[in-house]
Amino acid sequence: MDNYEIKQLSSTEEWFQVFHFLKRLDGELDRDQFIQQATVMNAEGHQFFSLSVKQKMVVIVGGSIHTNFCDGKHLYISELLYGNEEIDLYIDALFVYLQTWAKQKGCKKIIVSTNVENERFQDQDSALLNYDESRHTFVKQL
Repeated sequence: MDNYEIKQLSSTEEWFQVFHFLKRLDGELDRDQFIQQATVMNAEGHQFFSLSVKQKMVVIVGGSIHTNFCDGKHLYISELLYGNEEIDLYIDALFVYLQTWAKQKGCKKIIVSTNVENERFQDQDSALLNYDESRHTFVKQL
């Protein structure tokens, strides 16, 4: 496995790395819109983590810590962004890092929200039948 680095992105310059990474994935991303949204997200406690291989960012994970009755204190991951690079070799290392980070913050779970297909609510009797299904969650007990 090649040399890689995982880190929490906390400075303004590092958040702009997120913008440039997203720009590679979505050529129409507007810089001013990104700044506006990132400012709100940062104020709400959103964190970004990056995984770089040979000093090139290949994966970005974004999320924040929440507490609710159902899950207790947990890290909620709302962004899992990656380019065309093979990430299979590195994704496990990134999630081990996130598990350690979340435990240090007192979290009992990591919840990952993703666009992976799920047939759970496709039953015709479901109260969620008229909701758009766009994201699904995966939970890891810490």
